[in-house]
Amino acid sequence: MNHDTPPDRREKRQKPEPLRRFRQLLRITVMAAALAVVVSIAWLAASGTNLGVHMMLATALGVGFSVLLAGALMALVFFSAASGADEDAGSHHHQEKRTNDDQ
Repeated sequence: MNHDTPPDRREKRQKPEPLRRFRQLLRITVMAAALAVVVSIAWLAASGTNLGVHMMLATALGVGFSVLLAGALMALVFFSAASGADEDAGSHHHQEKRTNDDQ
């Protein structure tokens, strides 16, 4: 990092912590999906099943997409919690509940 840059500019270039963590979780998810695809194809090949191109493609797409979707949704849950978006929604719900209980 260039230390000649004023501190306020250095802070703007740094990614906020929740966004950095979200991207890290997405990278881990992509690696997990690739590993899951390789393991599932290897397992089918080792089971003695006659694998055609269509079977391998369908397995790779199905397993890969499922793992990617699950990982991305979990990363979004963690990002939402870390960024404070859940607190805003929760405080609105609690305020609405209090006004309804007072009536």
